[in-house]
Amino acid sequence: MKLHSMVLACLLLSAEARAAAILNVQFGNQNGTAYTGAAVVGTAGDYWNFLNHGNGTNVALEDSASDATSMTLTWQGGDATAPFDYGFEFTAYADLMAGYLYNTSLQVMNVDGLTPDTSYDLYIYTQGDSASDGREIQVSVNGGSDYSTGPTVSSASTFILGQNYLDIAVTSDGSGQLSIATTPTLEADINGFQLVQTDSATPEPSTLGLLAAGLAGMVWLKRRVPAR
Repeated sequence: MKLHSMVLACLLLSAEARAAAILNVQFGNQNGTAYTGAAVVGTAGDYWNFLNHGNGTNVALEDSASDATSMTLTWQGGDATAPFDYGFEFTAYADLMAGYLYNTSLQVMNVDGLTPDTSYDLYIYTQGDSASDGREIQVSVNGGSDYSTGPTVSSASTFILGQNYLDIAVTSDGSGQLSIATTPTLEADINGFQLVQTDSATPEPSTLGLLAAGLAGMVWLKRRVPAR
């Protein structure tokens, strides 16, 4: 591979890796230990924003690479607490699923600072207190369609779509917000959520600068190397 092609390939890979960072949020747990790693999506060592209280306003969020973002979270609900019994206790996901935000009525989480009118995949983890299988929740985003869980397996120790997590295709509104509303059958239990941008991401200014520098270098090399 020619040198200029190698330079361009490296720069493009860098841009893709930067765009792959996702948002991870978890609510409390019994031992105060923040989780790191993947859930349904993600990779080993991913950073999770650890929120150990029931309400917050415009709390700054970091991405899965632990880099600062423009995103903030506002939420309201009952306290973050530890479950009486949960199937993930002796698994690699114990610290993620060991606590949850709960409410016995409507619960709202607003993510702001997203790219406006952009598609995302939203993963919501809802096992909470798995000692009670009937704790179903209904979720809607920005007033759109309702998605529901239907727990049937007591203390499940693996992620089961529709039982202890939801995967919802969502779109931020014109101001860059996602408003996530959860309504319970008995109790709305949210262990955490992940947000992954599915639109083609625009490289950050620093990445664009690297690309420009690489292209300039390619032009310089082409002028210096004699034609064969």
